[in-house]
Amino acid sequence: MAYSRRLPELAAQLNVLFPDINHPAHRALANCIVLYTPMRETALNDLVELLDDWEPRDRGLADRWKARVDRVRSELDRHFGDSVKDVLLEDPVRVFWANTVEAERAFFATLRDEVTPQRVEDIGAYQVTLRQMTGDLQTNWNDLLGADGSLESDQVRLVRQVAEVIQQLIDEVERQNRARFAELVTTLQGKLRQSVERVAAKVRETVGDKVADALAAALELAKSYVKDELGVPSEVEPDLDRTASETQVYLDKVTYIAKVYRENAAAYRSLMSIERGGVLTMFMKTREQVHAYEESNNLEVANRMRDEAIRALQDWTGGITGDAQDDAEEFVDRVTDVLERDWDACEDARDEFEDRFAGIFTAQLTSDTIETLVEKAMFNREVEIILGLNAADLLGQAQGGLPAAADDAVALATQPLADAGPSFPEELIDLTRQQTESFRAYLRTQLRAQVDRAMTTLGETRTLLDPSRIRQDFSREELEAMLH
Repeated sequence: MAYSRRLPELAAQLNVLFPDINHPAHRALANCIVLYTPMRETALNDLVELLDDWEPRDRGLADRWKARVDRVRSELDRHFGDSVKDVLLEDPVRVFWANTVEAERAFFATLRDEVTPQRVEDIGAYQVTLRQMTGDLQTNWNDLLGADGSLESDQVRLVRQVAEVIQQLIDEVERQNRARFAELVTTLQGKLRQSVERVAAKVRETVGDKVADALAAALELAKSYVKDELGVPSEVEPDLDRTASETQVYLDKVTYIAKVYRENAAAYRSLMSIERGGVLTMFMKTREQVHAYEESNNLEVANRMRDEAIRALQDWTGGITGDAQDDAEEFVDRVTDVLERDWDACEDARDEFEDRFAGIFTAQLTSDTIETLVEKAMFNREVEIILGLNAADLLGQAQGGLPAAADDAVALATQPLADAGPSFPEELIDLTRQQTESFRAYLRTQLRAQVDRAMTTLGETRTLLDPSRIRQDFSREELEAMLH
């Protein structure tokens, strides 16, 4: 039987004060004590079970505790009152009985208003809040990762598109490097060779074996052939126009690729701004909220609740005398077991919380968390793919080779004119040389105009695709700095 010290003590005191066990008054009091035993035990057991069975999510434990104590106090008053209503008690038994009744009333009266049930409810609420917070934070974290992953997928797509168009640029530049006026040179050589052959034939026909008197006139006529038909710009203008158009198409492609780069870099920064202002800001605010919660609702708070609940019962026990104190201590031990169980549940909830979110929402951010949110390593790999294409170097080489390529094209294209001089009469050689140089100057001017446009466009694109610029345009440093 639980709580069995107090009532044998009362029975023993009654026997000492009232030895006549057959006296009606003695029998009434002894019977009262016997019947009070289960009433008292049941009440104390009910209070322990009330705490033991209490669901952490429920409310009103203190009220139910008080209601149960009020009930036993009412039963106690009625039981002790009914036991002596038909008997006459004389001193010192009357005093003993009055003190007994008062002591039992005080036993439960002080227990009624103990803070313990409220603290048990508070500890349960702490546990519920922490577990709810754990679930909410997990949902929050999953949502953040989902939103962050979506934004980062869009950003990766932009970076990969840049890599694709830069590869297209490289292919185009390399194709142009291989061609470099080759088609124009071939065409012009053919036309100029035909011109040379046609003029040479006319010269032979005109000059021939003319005698001195006719030779002068024939040479003048031959000179007109050289001036009018050898190295004439109008003959090659369509070819130069076609080459200029092809060059412009090439430069338009380069310009378009530069435009795609700028647009993608701007879109990347815009998405990163959304990531910074939305996802990461929300993440940091959540960390602040968790920190604020921990400041006022940490495990130490729950520990103080437990200590206060136990200390209140210990203080209650200290105010009880006699063997009733032993019963009170037994009651406190049983309540303490419940409190320790609830405290263990709080520690488990806290451990689960820490295991899930240490380095994320609590404590210092870990490098893994930062990498998960920023994905710096992944983006660095994507950027390195772009840098590995060496677009800026290739554009620099293309720029550097254009002037020489134009000069070589001029020399090669006009070679038939240079070769024609020695085959003409001596009197036509200087004129042929002048025509050749004049045509070369014209051709050089035309090609240099194309080269200048290409140099400008390639130079601008080269600056745009400088490795340091690419790293800056697709950097994750700003996001990473926000998390430190």
